[in-house]
Amino acid sequence: MTEKGPGGANNAARFNLERIMGLMLGAMNGLGDREFYILKKRRVNRVTLREVSEDVGLSRERVRQIEVRAFEKLRRTVKAEM
Repeated sequence: MTEKGPGGANNAARFNLERIMGLMLGAMNGLGDREFYILKKRRVNRVTLREVSEDVGLSRERVRQIEVRAFEKLRRTVKAEM
């Protein structure tokens, strides 16, 4: 439902963004510790695959696979809730 008048579309967009962010935060709680750590390092801290792989003691390919799997879990969870 969008409001009419000044800022109505902006309010609707803000509400939708807040809803999606809430869903994402909830979905992140469903990730395993390693998945969460890798996503945080890669996407929040902007650490390279090589650096994360050295940090966690896994190959770059394995870190990439875990990252892809974690994103897929987030996507499925958010999509199911929408």
